[in-house]
Amino acid sequence: MRYPQKPMTKFPTIILIALFSLLACNPSDEDILPGITGRAGELVIVADNKYWDASTGDQVLGLVAKEVMGIPQSEPLFDPVHVDPSNFSSIFRTHRNIFYIDIDPEKKEALEVRKDGWATPQIIVNLTAKDTARVRAILDAKGSKIVQHFLDKEKERNIESYIKQKDNLLTDMVSNKFGIKMAIPKSFDVAREEDNFMWIRQETGDLSMGLLITTFEYTDTATFTINYLADQRDTITKEYVPGPEDGTYMVTYRDYPITFEKTQLNGKYAAKIYGLWNMEGDFMGGPFVNYSFVDPSGDKVVMIDGFIFAPKLDKRNLVRQLDAIISTTTY
Repeated sequence: MRYPQKPMTKFPTIILIALFSLLACNPSDEDILPGITGRAGELVIVADNKYWDASTGDQVLGLVAKEVMGIPQSEPLFDPVHVDPSNFSSIFRTHRNIFYIDIDPEKKEALEVRKDGWATPQIIVNLTAKDTARVRAILDAKGSKIVQHFLDKEKERNIESYIKQKDNLLTDMVSNKFGIKMAIPKSFDVAREEDNFMWIRQETGDLSMGLLITTFEYTDTATFTINYLADQRDTITKEYVPGPEDGTYMVTYRDYPITFEKTQLNGKYAAKIYGLWNMEGDFMGGPFVNYSFVDPSGDKVVMIDGFIFAPKLDKRNLVRQLDAIISTTTY
């Protein structure tokens, strides 16, 4: 409904000044970006059909849709959606992840990473090349870095989300017990607590997501090896994570490759291992991701282990969520 307005001459001068000041300070609608669209793990790839249907499409898919390691079933790094530039409308421009490949002999070769071009928090990678041969050469040389840009942004979004929705009580409990701060979502609660151990979990009908936190004595750098960390993990899970029947317990599944990475938490060294777990004496199993680092005292190793049991669900995004929760850790 529109209401009749009084003549402008009846506005007090001070109100007019305040109104004009307010309008001058506020950003225009053009400066306000919409939120991103698309599901976690999706990637829109913009490339001309005539190049995509040739070798370019196969090479790009070989990078972005290769199989994820550390989960029990086959899932791709990203769920790719190919779009010809003629169809790259506003529906796609707000997507969370965009890889734009422009092949034009008249343009200068470039590889550019942009954030928040049409939406926020968005990432756009623009690859410009004169021909398909140069596209292949660039992807051969920098393809893994391109993929890592998208993976890092997916993780960053998850971290920002968990920081916003953290449970202050759980965060304080972990801080008081282990001297670390981790943004644990409100959907989690404490399943078990011992002198040097805490199990925090989220339970729904189809999903069990757990975080195990413990500390042990730090002796030397030999601690940060695959076998030592996996053995230490098994010591903890055997004691504190029982299966559904007496005598059953969680262990690291050694018949599947365990991956080791040197990484950082809070800007400091951390060792990351990930792979699969199974229940000794039972048929349960799933993926895990594990971070270990020396605490500020230099005397202890803090180990944070995340695991998932969700036999009916895809695991890729769930593992990434757990990884992001652990990656909020500061100390």
